[in-house]
Order: sequence, then C-alpha cells, then structure tokens
Amino acid sequence: GFISTSGHTIEQETGLRPLGRVGSSSSHQNRPIPIFELNSTHPVSIAEKIEKKMEKFLSILSRERTIAPEGYNRWLIPPTALALHLCIGQVYATSVYKSSLGKHFGTSLTSLGLVFSVSIVMLGVSAAVFGKWVDTGGPRRSMLLCSVLWSSGFVIGSLGIATKQLWLLYLGYGCIGGIGLGIGYISPVSTLIRWFPDRPGLATGMAIMGFGGGALVASPLSSALLTAYDRSYGYSDKSGLWSGRAVSSLFLTLGGIYFVMMNFG
Repeated sequence: GFISTSGHTIEQETGLRPLGRVGSSSSHQNRPIPIFELNSTHPVSIAEKIEKKMEKFLSILSRERTIAPEGYNRWLIPPTALALHLCIGQVYATSVYKSSLGKHFGTSLTSLGLVFSVSIVMLGVSAAVFGKWVDTGGPRRSMLLCSVLWSSGFVIGSLGIATKQLWLLYLGYGCIGGIGLGIGYISPVSTLIRWFPDRPGLATGMAIMGFGGGALVASPLSSALLTAYDRSYGYSDKSGLWSGRAVSSLFLTLGGIYFVMMNFG
C-alpha cells in the first residue's frame, strides 16, 4: 500500500483500502476515482449514530404513527386526555403554598399571585401561537413538548425557591410552564374532537373537566407532600406555614410525577 510520512500505510491510518493505481491493468482500473473506499469494518462515527437514533425517535413522534388500526376503541382516548388535563390543572392549586412562599420570599401575596396570572396569560398566547403546529404535528409531538415545558417550569421554579430568586419562579412556573399549559390544553381537545365528530360537545367537556378538576387532585397531594417534607410543620413552626425548602422539594416532586404521567398517557 501507500506509505505516509509517519511510516504507516494509508490503510492503517485512515481505514481505507486501495482500489489500485489509476491507469493500472488490475481488475480495478475501470473503477472511478477516488481510488480509496471505506473498509466494511470501518466504524460509524458518533455523529452518524446520533443522527440515526434521532431520526428513529422523531419517526415515533410523527403524525403518521398515531393512526389507529381499524376497529380501535375510541373510548380509550378520553382517559388519556383526562389524565393529561388533570396534570396541567395543578395551576389552580397554587393557593396551597402561596402564603408559605410569601413568607419565604418576604413579599406580598399580590406579587406571588402574579405568577399564576403570568401562567394563564402564557396559556392563551401559546395556544394561539402553537395551535397550527399542534394540529399539523400530531398529539405525540405536542404532548412531549408540553411535558418537557411543564416539568421544566417546576424544576426552574424549585431552583428559584431554593435560592430565593423570585424572578426564576416567574420565568419557570410562569412563562415556561405557562407555554406548556397552552400546548397541553389544546392538544387533547383537538384530538378528542377528531375521534368524536358526532359528539364534539362531549369530547370537549371530558377534556376540560380534567383541567378544572386538577386542583382536586393536586391540592391534597401537595398538602401531604409538604407535610412530609417539612418536619417542623405543626411543631416548631407555629405560623402554620410550610418552609421554603419543603415547597422547593414539592416542585421537584410534582415536576417528575407530571412528566411521567403525561408521557405515559
């Protein structure tokens, strides 16, 4: 083979094997240039492996993969939509820990109430902006994005509570989580309407019922977790408020629970 300046053959250094010199009478002389080709054992680059895996993953999220087989029971769809709306309906349970956050940040309840207001505003804005994208992309893609944004909002909010940075609570739970709210709000509704064209009112009502009833699940769950995380609650702390550490831990827990539930649905 050809020898490089380092004393090794080109084949050893690059994993290429020669096809023959140009113009030779070998059996390869009629093959086109370049005169080197990859060995069959040449390893695939990491970038190529990642690209193939991403293509496979994105194909699972494509709209075409959500087409149900003939005879599929459409009544299996409402429970998943209901479960997802129960997750994002947690936004109505902020009153459980709002007073505790007021004490933790040393700010007024009005300032903390704005976090809820920002979430609802972002819900409406994101629903209008991403409505077409949700409709064309299919429910799997939109639900994955919703779960990532909604859970990320809890994680960033937890960081803000732990570090006493109120602006992180606005950014995470208010803005980022609010965008997830909007996407998660419209996706189940549009999906159910397609599955129940003969009963559009029933389809919409089933989804909205979960959003409104989310506080029924989140409120007792949050209270139980806060009490478990705050050992001083009801004992050394006579104010009846949970500590900031407990609320921060609650946000992390809810973020993980909702991410799993939303992707399972």
